[in-house]
Amino acid sequence: MSYSELKSFHGFPFGPELDVIHEVMDMVTIPVIGRVRTGHKLEAMGLQAGLVNLIEEVEYVDAGATEDHIQKHPFKIPFIAEASNLKEALQRITEGASIIRTKFDSDEDAGTSKAIDYAKKIFDEIGKVADGDVITWSKFASESKVPIDLIRMIARLKKLPVPFFGAGNIFLPVDAALLMSMGCDGVIVTSRIFMNVNPEARLRAMKDAIENYDDPDVAVTLMEEMEGMGISYWK
Repeated sequence: MSYSELKSFHGFPFGPELDVIHEVMDMVTIPVIGRVRTGHKLEAMGLQAGLVNLIEEVEYVDAGATEDHIQKHPFKIPFIAEASNLKEALQRITEGASIIRTKFDSDEDAGTSKAIDYAKKIFDEIGKVADGDVITWSKFASESKVPIDLIRMIARLKKLPVPFFGAGNIFLPVDAALLMSMGCDGVIVTSRIFMNVNPEARLRAMKDAIENYDDPDVAVTLMEEMEGMGISYWK
């Protein structure tokens, strides 16, 4: 269920309840992610007590008690955080995020254009840091309010020091392959993929796209099997 659908039921885009999450966890073997509002430490503590596999702090779910993000280091469960640029990514990492994904504003964001744009922006900014000097690093660290040692690490690695995933209404294998080819470590697939007439086949295609994104033969197959584009796919 999307968060826009939850809003229509509950009056605000928040949920599902912890017992529903537990039911899902009992039925699947893949990691289960619990989402919390930005800055809402108590919600995160509740999900940690509920033994979810990961916690995702999401701005669009609804504003928390503060605009400040959760300090994640005290938690034992890894956090996923969102970013639309390198500054946001490094701030979330400084707070203790274990995974960064591209930001999306709502369930209604059509297509993958924002995910692709944000991923490209972050990789471009990483390239500028890698090509910079100590003065450039010091300025970027000061403006971003992050440790300069983290900037030095980015320059040395030429990538984020944590996994970076593309996310944002991604349900087409070709889009997943594109994000992987840009340098993403993985892709978060939208739950709307289960609205497909054959979700199992589509998930297998997504897996092939992510694992073999640089294989031209796989790309041709994905294009031949693609059933729709953009928001019209769901109509």
